[in-house]
Amino acid sequence: MSWVLAIGGWAATFGTLGLAFALARGVEARHSAEDSSTAEARAEMQREWAFALIYLASAALLAPLSVWVCSRGMAAVGGHPLLYFSAQGWVGRLALTLGYFVLMDIIDYAWHRASHSVPWLWAIHSFHHSSTHLTVVTTAREHWTAALLSLPVRATIGLLIGIDPTTVVFATWIWSIPPRLSHMNVRHPWGANPFVVTPQWHRIHHSTRPEHQGKNFAVVLPFMDVLFGTAYAPQPDEYPATGLASHEQARFFDALVWPFRRSWRAVVERLRGSASGSEA
Repeated sequence: MSWVLAIGGWAATFGTLGLAFALARGVEARHSAEDSSTAEARAEMQREWAFALIYLASAALLAPLSVWVCSRGMAAVGGHPLLYFSAQGWVGRLALTLGYFVLMDIIDYAWHRASHSVPWLWAIHSFHHSSTHLTVVTTAREHWTAALLSLPVRATIGLLIGIDPTTVVFATWIWSIPPRLSHMNVRHPWGANPFVVTPQWHRIHHSTRPEHQGKNFAVVLPFMDVLFGTAYAPQPDEYPATGLASHEQARFFDALVWPFRRSWRAVVERLRGSASGSEA
């Protein structure tokens, strides 16, 4: 059961990335929010693909860890889910899929907020935010340690609440489509869409401008931002530059060491600050 969940979830991630890229690149070329033909943008795209492939390969290799964590979680509750949901017929299965879909979005919103506020999680997630030219591939521009943490959590939750693996995989596939498209480099008229996170809505989250910091965390449903007070509705022509406020950019080797290097730097700066304070 858990193998189906792990393998199916990874296949959904890889498959939707390829599908989204094939469909979106033509749109990005015709309606881009920023020029993607410059040498800098092309170099960033090469890095995006390298980072995405490393992340997806890591996710595939870490799938057994998800299986092990799931089995330990089930063993901890006596081998039975804490709750049990079953569906009869296509209507029941659709309702169950949509319910799990919303649950995933709530969990991912909370995880996303934590990734910006907890220092060691931000050290990992900042790798994703270091992109200075958003494209449909940016969704998979994650550090491999992000897969190490998130895959077991998502898989375990699905099993502990008793949703069958087929429904979990199907819901994961549906859920993974909007985030692929929300990173597109595209100018469009749907900035404050109330139903799904759009590229402009999510671009605000990646903005380097101070007024956009801590805004638009929602992964799929903008209602999450409205509900928790983090919504920022962009103006029609508001397409800010993206990247880290420090303007730090990732290089190829950072796909392996980024969070460790940033964490070590933070420790060194903290020690220097303490030393300076004691001398004063």
